[in-house]
Amino acid sequence: MSTNEVYSSKWIFVETPTNPLLELTDINALSNLCNENGIKLAVDNTFMSPYGQNPLSLGADVVLHSATKLIGGHSDVINGVLITNDKTMADKLYFIQKSGGAIPSPFDCWLLLRSTKTLGLRVQRQSDNAMELAAAKLLGAGIATIGVIGSGIGIGTIFASFIQAVGRNPAAQSAVFPMTMLGFALVEAIALFALVIALVILFG
Repeated sequence: MSTNEVYSSKWIFVETPTNPLLELTDINALSNLCNENGIKLAVDNTFMSPYGQNPLSLGADVVLHSATKLIGGHSDVINGVLITNDKTMADKLYFIQKSGGAIPSPFDCWLLLRSTKTLGLRVQRQSDNAMELAAAKLLGAGIATIGVIGSGIGIGTIFASFIQAVGRNPAAQSAVFPMTMLGFALVEAIALFALVIALVILFG
């Protein structure tokens, strides 16, 4: 976005973290930019939920949630949330809501209230599980790289044995060399295979 586009805008909408790439926006820095230029900032906080992030405290004017996801959490309600700490804006949004008929049913409201009781537990457990999976990936990649280290030791052993054999019997060089290269190729293949496995674990 160019500087002219920023200055001519009335609102900036961001999603942070983004879904599904998890790209982040510095809400506080963007809020300062918006305030300097008379621009309102709206933040889609669906992926973090109110438990994980409070954009209003970071300077956002409006916060959006798809309550169908983490807030609802049980795949049994479709809803959305707009939050602001600006009374004038809240009154305008409430008028639009009533005029347009976007009113959730009492049962939908009950379902959301039920879900908020376990929101913190669910988000924390999901976060813990994600951290454990990330740690497992790093551990698996680390174990896979042991094959590379072992291959390096194997290659050194192969050529050390070749040098010793030729040193004891130079006439055997032509007979020993092909077997040495075959052993080298096999060990090198193991190293490459281990490296591929590590990369697949990390980035696959």
